[in-house]
Amino acid sequence: MPLPLPVRALLALAYLFGLGAILGRRLFPDLSVAWQTYFGTWMAFAGVAVLGALIYWADRLDTARVAILLALLPFAELLPPPPRPVGLFRDNQTKPSRLGRRHFLTGLALAAVAVALCVYAAALLSGAATADTIRTPWDAVPGAFFAVVFMAAALAVGLAVSGYAGEFAIVPLVAVGSVITLAAAAVYAVGFGFDQFIHQSAERAIFAVGVMTPKTVYYIGQYAVVTAIAKLLGGHVLEIDRYLVPVAFGAVLPLAFRSLRQSFRWPPRRAAFAVSTLLVFPLAPFIVTTPQGLADVFALAGFFLALPVAVGQDGASPLPALLLTAAAAAVHPLAGVPLAFFAAALLLSRTVRDWSPTPRRLAMFLLALSGALAVPALFIINSRLSADAAVTLDRNALSDAGTLFDALRSQAVITRRFLPLLDFTYAWQAVRGTALTAVGLLGIFLLRRRSRDAVAYAVALFVFALDFVLLRTVVRFDFLVDNERAFYADRMRDLALLSVAPTVAYVAGLLAERLERRAAILRTGLVFLCAAVITASCYLAYPRRDKYESSRGWSTSAADVEAVQSITADAGGRTYAVLADQAVSAAAIREFGFRHYFMSRDPERPGAVFYYPVPTGGPLYAAFEKMNASYGSRASALAAMDFLGTDVVYFVVNHYWSQAQKIIIGAGREADAKWVTSDGRDYVFKYLRK
Repeated sequence: MPLPLPVRALLALAYLFGLGAILGRRLFPDLSVAWQTYFGTWMAFAGVAVLGALIYWADRLDTARVAILLALLPFAELLPPPPRPVGLFRDNQTKPSRLGRRHFLTGLALAAVAVALCVYAAALLSGAATADTIRTPWDAVPGAFFAVVFMAAALAVGLAVSGYAGEFAIVPLVAVGSVITLAAAAVYAVGFGFDQFIHQSAERAIFAVGVMTPKTVYYIGQYAVVTAIAKLLGGHVLEIDRYLVPVAFGAVLPLAFRSLRQSFRWPPRRAAFAVSTLLVFPLAPFIVTTPQGLADVFALAGFFLALPVAVGQDGASPLPALLLTAAAAAVHPLAGVPLAFFAAALLLSRTVRDWSPTPRRLAMFLLALSGALAVPALFIINSRLSADAAVTLDRNALSDAGTLFDALRSQAVITRRFLPLLDFTYAWQAVRGTALTAVGLLGIFLLRRRSRDAVAYAVALFVFALDFVLLRTVVRFDFLVDNERAFYADRMRDLALLSVAPTVAYVAGLLAERLERRAAILRTGLVFLCAAVITASCYLAYPRRDKYESSRGWSTSAADVEAVQSITADAGGRTYAVLADQAVSAAAIREFGFRHYFMSRDPERPGAVFYYPVPTGGPLYAAFEKMNASYGSRASALAAMDFLGTDVVYFVVNHYWSQAQKIIIGAGREADAKWVTSDGRDYVFKYLRK
């Protein structure tokens, strides 16, 4: 008889924290038991991603192999101790001034209030959950949510600045960080985006049979983590995937807090305020579980774990940061490959300390340049090996300054519509990239004065920034539709900002130190300003529909799921193709995975074609666009049949399209059969070859 889920969950937590305690005692011997367990759990998390990816690539991740992996990890206790007698962190740092008992209890009470506000905000999100199609979660979430987030953020930052709660000040910051990244997971009952459905389908297949064919070297670190947790819990793959990255992002904050305390001998108040800066960064990568999002989490954790090494802390070891770098590479090479050059710079800086300045700078520059060119080179190599991922080089892009500027500049944002809250929010969006980069560069300069090893952060920023420029201008992703060709470059921009997160936090800590001796009114103003920016960052992390922007994407709904189920039932085992939009295709992948592919009958467009259109382009998506343009004509349906070699094509029309009524009328005249979902939102038309 299988164990109930609560029992499984308790046993899984006992295993996870027990493993964390074992690894923490081995790798961080000078920490308290609680911090050993925390950091050891991070190492276990990264270790499962790396070792699980290796096992999957060599064989498969079925129950037996996952059990072997989980059984072997505790034997890390038998490994030889680190070469140095001191671990990554030591508990010999300068202690903060003793807090009065009354102040400390007051701080704990306020921390509890902040956490309670975050719980209430999470309840508001949960109550707004919907299976309808929406363009933004803010259409469903009550406006009170933002007021609650602002109050919780103000309390959390205020506690950090006051120092009343001591080290417990990090707890409300973790609560705020978690709730503002959980809106997508809580509100979108069916799912959010398109990529998440693809990866969830792969994770369910691996959980069921241990392997997803054809095997690739991409994303398997995430699949290993989700599969291992699902095996411990006896299933629940979709729920694990839904919450993995938002929860992992919240778990980064204590890691950053401890790293800052150790690196600069800061008291808790200063380190906690510095950590709060992470909540003003672009949070979109952390609101949904995708391999890129999970790799970004590992990258952010790695940047902070490297900080004690970068500032020359005695006894600091680079091994934990290297393990997190390996985990990021196992999850997504787009993050892992450039991160490898950051790790190499961290190690090289220690090797060349005794060199004269010119050779040392030349070595770092060559390493940074190699890292910046590695990602475009990998895209080109992959293009040569895969006919479905055509990538070309625009050799004239860098020579035309005007074209280069147009490609790199962000879309202008008018930040004055006389709507105070939105004006403030979009003003922050307009300046945050420049502001955070400028503060990060200042932090690199100041850190460089403390230790030469801090040059590794300059290398990381250079690598990711130049990758962004090259992928935005020189490298052309011809296999993607026009509005998605900047996606890879934008991911490099996000990673470039994350690479300076520790240096931004360092500057924030220095600012907090100066404000400690200033008037209370300045500190109060800073607290409310930070709370307002954190709330704005929460709003900006998700699709929006307001006076400034209107998201074009619609979420997958219960009607889309019903439509794809009804098509499968109607087909009765016959092969068929479907012409539908992204939301319906996502529903099909969610329900049936990658069930069927056709081989193209067009010699100019050879290869396998998925039986639903995918939003990254391709011939079936082009056929779907032609079907829309012809208002559901039989000629367009027959052209799709000829291309795929099938006698049945279904066409799905969503009610929210701008031309939906015209298309529905036209398709109704041409189709052989038609029906509508129970809520009247999705219309299905069936075409047969006669």
